[in-house]
Amino acid sequence: NLNLPGLRKAATMQVDGRSENGGFTLLLSLLVISVILSVGLGVSNIMIKELKLSGLGRESQIAFYAADTGIECFFFWEIKHPGLAKSAFEPDVGVTNTISCADNPPVDISGTGPYNFILPLNNNSCVKVEVAKENKGTYIETTIKSKGYNMLDCDSTSSFKLERAIKMTIFKTLE
Repeated sequence: NLNLPGLRKAATMQVDGRSENGGFTLLLSLLVISVILSVGLGVSNIMIKELKLSGLGRESQIAFYAADTGIECFFFWEIKHPGLAKSAFEPDVGVTNTISCADNPPVDISGTGPYNFILPLNNNSCVKVEVAKENKGTYIETTIKSKGYNMLDCDSTSSFKLERAIKMTIFKTLE
C-alpha cells in the first residue's frame, strides 16, 4: 500500500455524510452525454448532405436524359425522315416540315434554319433543341445543341431547375 502525501481516497472521504466525488460523477455524465450528442449531430448533418446530393444526382440524370432524347429525336428525323424525300432539316422551298417525338404533337420546323424546337417529355422534363446546317462547299456541317431540363417548363426560373446539354457536330460529304 503506497501512502503518498496529498492524495486521498475519494470513496472514503465524506463530508457531512456525503461523498466528495458526487459532483465529479455528475460532471463526467454531462461530458459523456455532450460527446454522444455531438457525434449524433455530426452524423445527422452528414446524412442530410448525402440525401441532398443524391437528390441532385437524380435530377441531373433526368436533365441529361432529356438532352439525350433531343439528340435522338434529331437523328430519327435526320436519318429516317419518314414520309420525306430527304432530312426534315433540309427544307424544300414551299414545303412545310413537321416533326414529332416522344408522343408530342407535331412541331413545325419549316424555314431555312437554324431550327429550334421544344419537347415536353413524359417524366416531367423538357428539352430545347437547336439544329444548324451550313454548306461548306465539299461537305455540310450540322451542329445540334440539345439542352435538357429536369422540369416540364423549359423556361422556368425556379432555383431547382437543372440544365444538362449535349452538343454534336456532324460532317457529311457532298456527293
